[in-house]
Amino acid sequence: MEISNGRHSVKIYKVQSRGRSFFQLSFYRGGHRERRTFANQGKAKQEAKVILCQLAVNADAVEEAVSTTDIESLVAARAALAGIGLPLHLAVEGFAGAVRQLCGQDSTVKLDDPVAAVHRAVAYYVKHHPVGMKRMMLGKLVKLYKASRKRVGVSVRWEESIETAMKLFLERFSAAAMELPTGREIVAWLEQKYESPVTKNSKLKVYKAFAAWAMKEKLVGVESITMVDRWKEEACEVAIYTPGEVQTMLTYLQKEARHVLPFVAIGAFAGLRTAEIMRLDWKEIDLERGHIVVAAAKAKTAARRLVPISENLRAWLAPYTEQKGAVVPLCQSRAHQILRGAGVKIKNNALRHSYISYRLAMVHDTPKVALEAGNSPAMIFKHYRELVIEDVAKKWFGVTPGTTNLPLNIQTPDNMFSA
Repeated sequence: MEISNGRHSVKIYKVQSRGRSFFQLSFYRGGHRERRTFANQGKAKQEAKVILCQLAVNADAVEEAVSTTDIESLVAARAALAGIGLPLHLAVEGFAGAVRQLCGQDSTVKLDDPVAAVHRAVAYYVKHHPVGMKRMMLGKLVKLYKASRKRVGVSVRWEESIETAMKLFLERFSAAAMELPTGREIVAWLEQKYESPVTKNSKLKVYKAFAAWAMKEKLVGVESITMVDRWKEEACEVAIYTPGEVQTMLTYLQKEARHVLPFVAIGAFAGLRTAEIMRLDWKEIDLERGHIVVAAAKAKTAARRLVPISENLRAWLAPYTEQKGAVVPLCQSRAHQILRGAGVKIKNNALRHSYISYRLAMVHDTPKVALEAGNSPAMIFKHYRELVIEDVAKKWFGVTPGTTNLPLNIQTPDNMFSA
């Protein structure tokens, strides 16, 4: 049933609920729908008439206050909303709310051009949330990324870096979030969590790669993290061992921990990275042909390479020719713990640094050493040129089982081996 005064109308519906009948009024006041329920139809009709009177009085008051300019604006507004399906009052409320949000909490802030400001805000949103973009929770996005890296066959080292970095990422930022954190948020978090620029840069590298992948797959829009600058890393002095120190370590391991000896010997005389040695299998060491195969999946650079076995390394590994499986059957921290028993100070990555330094002094061929070490010639030239002299290098590659009385400290013109 519909009751009208010619300008407004109130509808009355008969509603059944739990075996009983009710009468519900439905009408619009100020653009909002209102409902009222009555037990019988008579009271519903009576209230409908009262409401129609109220609506008529309010409409007359509004008409008296509306100017010609207001009517023109109303016509233009309705034309602008054509096809959107949104009532005028809701469109105005939404725009006004957007302007207030752009002004922030300070009610005294006024925008010079509110329309242009809202347009810029919308353009920024669309840029970062393109139409048709597949939106998903951050936890699922990370899972898809890790699976995609396995599919394309990244190196084991890079896969491990992703696993570690992403675990920390989801601990800090909610896995249920529907947005990637901004570059500013990630930088602030890394600044607070780590002091070392090297550590911060290693994590940032993973997060940048993750964001770039998500953009390429159209799972996110433009991400500010991809434009964040790296932290400046201070140049650090390359630490190396003397021939006497490596002799002391190997002699100690011969007697006390033979299973750790290949870890030191391969690092010292073949220059493999610690992570590469930990992944190495005995079948990848060919003493007969004289080389170690570093498989692409196990190398930092994801490129396969052959590393020559020096005569003294062959001598150290000869007793292990029947071994199978992992070359180092324990974790890195445990190996270092055992190695401390030799009484030689453990220096960060010094076995590899030592090999590159002494090898370069022996062959005087930067590209050759770079190829063996899996580094760029520029990196080798920058950090290792003229670090040691050839006579000391010969002593290094002369360290064999049974070698004795090599001095722990050897003075060079640059005093590189001072105690």
